[in-house]
Amino acid sequence: MKCMCVWGTRDLLYSRTLSRYKPRTASSWKRTLWPGSPCFLSPGCSLSPAVNDPIAPRRFSSRSDLQPDRPAVMPLVIRRYRPSDKATVLTLFGTCTREHTNPCFVNAMSSGFHRSIILALGIAGYLLGSVFGAVLLPAAWTGLVYYCCYKLYDSYVKLKLNSDMSDIVGNFMSRPDDCFWVAEAEVEGKAQVVGMVAVLSKQSGKEQYGELFRMIISPQFRRMGLGSKLAETVLAFSEERGFSKVVLETSSTQKPAVALYKKLGFRLVLELTQGELPNWIVWLSRITILRMEKDM
Repeated sequence: MKCMCVWGTRDLLYSRTLSRYKPRTASSWKRTLWPGSPCFLSPGCSLSPAVNDPIAPRRFSSRSDLQPDRPAVMPLVIRRYRPSDKATVLTLFGTCTREHTNPCFVNAMSSGFHRSIILALGIAGYLLGSVFGAVLLPAAWTGLVYYCCYKLYDSYVKLKLNSDMSDIVGNFMSRPDDCFWVAEAEVEGKAQVVGMVAVLSKQSGKEQYGELFRMIISPQFRRMGLGSKLAETVLAFSEERGFSKVVLETSSTQKPAVALYKKLGFRLVLELTQGELPNWIVWLSRITILRMEKDM
């Protein structure tokens, strides 16, 4: 697998060839992930590194003149979750999940179905002799669609905060084949949790596989390769544990996530239109649940 990282827009081009994952004890691997570098750390967990690189970690600084909206220096580390991270992790999970509402709404309103409904309601209002009705009826339908999109993600957040995310250690770290990681960044001398990912061991007959959960990255740290590093952490862990494959579920509106998973070798195996919410909400949101997997 080849990894090429471009930092800024002109100065730095760093290309390296990554080797296959090789099992190794994490206690002997204390590496730091720097944005733009293919190296990453997952200490405190029996995890194989995703690279076999004897070279010392290299530090990279963001170019504040080229990226003024990002912190000046962002050293990163991927480590196991600690109970002290809970408040930040839950806030990040809720905020980043709910922000999918707007992309979901835009995607829903671009569908031919909703366009036809809005046009029909506008014409019906006009034929009834009311310009106000010709505007109000389509607006009411648009509001209903937005409500469905918001309800879809807001209800999902509330459901998870009251279930598995209420006890992360108990639900994601109580067994040796499960793990929950956070990505921590040092911004202006202060450590912040800026991402997370988890994997749970699942059994199907004699087959043991891993399922990836809670891939979340703070908006400020996206498009920097952190998503790839978090996913590679899960893949390395899964290969060390002997899982036959890694599976995950995402939504059709999360296009950057789907593109990332495909780039890492995941393939689409199933599309679902039913979820944990009432079917009419999912249907009006025009969302599809995508199940993807990657053989190890």
